[in-house]
Order: sequence, then C-alpha cells, then structure tokens
Amino acid sequence: MKHLALAVADQERSRRFYESYFGFDAQPSRWYDGGVLMLYNADGFSLALGPTDEPIRLPVFLHFGIGLPSRAAVLAFRDRLAADGVRIVEEWD
Repeated sequence: MKHLALAVADQERSRRFYESYFGFDAQPSRWYDGGVLMLYNADGFSLALGPTDEPIRLPVFLHFGIGLPSRAAVLAFRDRLAADGVRIVEEWD
C-alpha cells in the first residue's frame, strides 16, 4: 500500500499530528481538487487529508501500527504522545 485517504474535520490539526509524530513532512505537501491536502513520508507513502463537515464516526476495529526498533522505543513514543496531550485510547503489552 502506498496511499491512504482520511476524512478529517480539521486539516491543520491533522497535518501537525501526522507531521510531528509520523514523519509526513519528508516532502512538501500539496493541495488537490476538493481541498485535499496530501502529505508524504520518507518511504514514499502518501496520506490524503480530505476535509469533511460530516460527523466522523470511527469503527471500533479501526487502527494503524508503526514499526519501532524496540520495546523501549515504543514506550518512549507512548510517553511523548501522552506528554503532548495526545489521547491514547488503548494500550496492551
């Protein structure tokens, strides 16, 4: 998979989140028709943030994962998110 499109209520807030925590600032972002903001990471993955005014209801099973080199790196990343006020919905070991 090389591309994912997400509907978001606040593109700038979403942009800051994906750039700050997941490296989606590797290339300059681009705007597309319909107000879609495209972000890119260093692996060439593109993330489309499409604006919506509709209520966003996420299914229970929706999630994504990232690879980190060690358990310590995972815990440090979790601590960074928590320190920045990012709500962590679920944790398991």
